Amino acid sequence: FTASNYNYFIGVSASAAITVQMPSATSLLDGQFFVVKDEGGNADLYNITIKTSGSQTIDGLTSIEIESPYGAVTMVLVAANDWRIV
Repeated sequence: FTASNYNYFIGVSASAAITVQMPSATSLLDGQFFVVKDEGGNADLYNITIKTSGSQTIDGLTSIEIESPYGAVTMVLVAANDWRIV
């Protein structure tokens, strides 16, 4: 799944592992946030990978995973190449 600039909340209910590709931070405003949530409760079986674009990072990493049932990650853009988990 490729997120768009307007997907502030991304609910995932998957029956297989899935990757959520974040939009390029250069097309977003500082302070913009996204929430990725395991709505199906299957993340322990089917991990949800959140991947950045290019050299952008989430707390220093190019991807993170949700591995807990009903887990969620909220990220805020703090600079053109830097997402932070809040």
